[in-house]
Amino acid sequence: MNQVIYRYRFGPRVSLRRVERWLHLAVVAAAGVHGATAVQMDACFGLDRRRRACVVGAQTKVGRDIARILTSFLHHEFKTGTFEVAAVDPPSGCMSKENGT
Repeated sequence: MNQVIYRYRFGPRVSLRRVERWLHLAVVAAAGVHGATAVQMDACFGLDRRRRACVVGAQTKVGRDIARILTSFLHHEFKTGTFEVAAVDPPSGCMSKENGT
């Protein structure tokens, strides 16, 4: 199984409160496509305010869709260069939604 995790990093002028709202909206959108149960069982995401970073696990179709939706929202909301997203190895950690947000 592919163990890709996407890490988003945000510049100092990006509102993390807005990022958190977009993350939750991306999760809601994924639930609309896949169902709430699939999101509950298959989604892995979290926001680390101290590091100004967010992670989304892309090991499942649900996770990949959350990452795609979130990236689209962020591109729409913030200027180019205010955030970056990259695939990282799993040891960087994907927090469960209960612990991460």
